[in-house]
Amino acid sequence: MKLSRREIILISILLVLLIGYGYGHYIYSPNKSKMRALKEEVDLAQKVVQEYQLKAIPENKLYEDYAQAVQHTISITNRYYPDMLQSEIISDMQKIIEGSGIQVSSMNFSSPTYTVVMPRPEVNGTVSVLENLALSFNHPTEEVKETTQINSDQNEQVKYMSITLSFTGTYSNIKNFIHQINNNRYQLILNHIAFNSTNQKEMYVGNAVIDVYSMPHIAEEENNTSTRPVS
Repeated sequence: MKLSRREIILISILLVLLIGYGYGHYIYSPNKSKMRALKEEVDLAQKVVQEYQLKAIPENKLYEDYAQAVQHTISITNRYYPDMLQSEIISDMQKIIEGSGIQVSSMNFSSPTYTVVMPRPEVNGTVSVLENLALSFNHPTEEVKETTQINSDQNEQVKYMSITLSFTGTYSNIKNFIHQINNNRYQLILNHIAFNSTNQKEMYVGNAVIDVYSMPHIAEEENNTSTRPVS
């Protein structure tokens, strides 16, 4: 049976319509429904995440404040000896003495004890230790002291030890001695220094008291995010 041209065109159109209906009904519509459901799930998940982030903001702020406080404490405690080990302090003092060039006739250490530490003193004016030392050079019988003003505040107790030493050296040696103390790997405080001229030219004899404080070092946690809220 031979089909006419018109019949062939009609059959072709019918086949196209059947294929289009089948694709739309069996393929496109189910996938569209799945995509719509998936989009709803994504929107719901995003909403839950946003709500959690809003609730976590105070926790994140608390964590950041805590981390900053720890870093600040570490920066302070790391300036001081972690423990009052006399052998370690003697080794540092030996380096200071050799680096400055002064001759030490005696060096005594007090027994480690706990002491009340006052708040950091505020130095009146811009007078430095070296400037006071220059005044002492002009008036050798006077002791070198800093004029300080202490603000009343809550005091803390830390481990403490003092070093008393007698020395001989030139004015340049004494300046280098102070410089070495100020640049020691751990904080040393020059509490007192005084000297007088000797019979030898440009030589001075004196004594100094150095305070040593000890604070336990805090171990810094690296990459510890197990308890940190998710931002």
